[in-house]
Amino acid sequence: MIVLPAKDMGEIKEFYSSIFGWKFEESELKSDFYEGPVIYIKIPKEKSKNKINFDGFIMKKKFFGQISVDYYPVDSVDKTLELVKEKGGSIYYEKTEFKLHGTDLAVGIILDPVGSPLGVYEILKK
Repeated sequence: MIVLPAKDMGEIKEFYSSIFGWKFEESELKSDFYEGPVIYIKIPKEKSKNKINFDGFIMKKKFFGQISVDYYPVDSVDKTLELVKEKGGSIYYEKTEFKLHGTDLAVGIILDPVGSPLGVYEILKK
């Protein structure tokens, strides 16, 4: 599940929609850790690994420095990093390749327009 704290939830919704094609559903959340408006993230089923009907949410930042780093699967880390730069984001961690539990991966970490990080990964076919 992806959780993205944001000052301007609409700006972040537009950014991720333009990068990954995510869909969204606005709602309210009342729980022990957060109460207020949220925007549920609806990742296209071909990308989603979840069995639940949402894949995360955007919530209002509660304090300075509140971050979350989750990793999202992409077809190409290189193409995603370029698209992020085109759409107003930046690259926090450039593409790196490594093996994890016998699987070759490429990963990078992007920063959206308000500075929240999101990791992206690609399974390499070698």
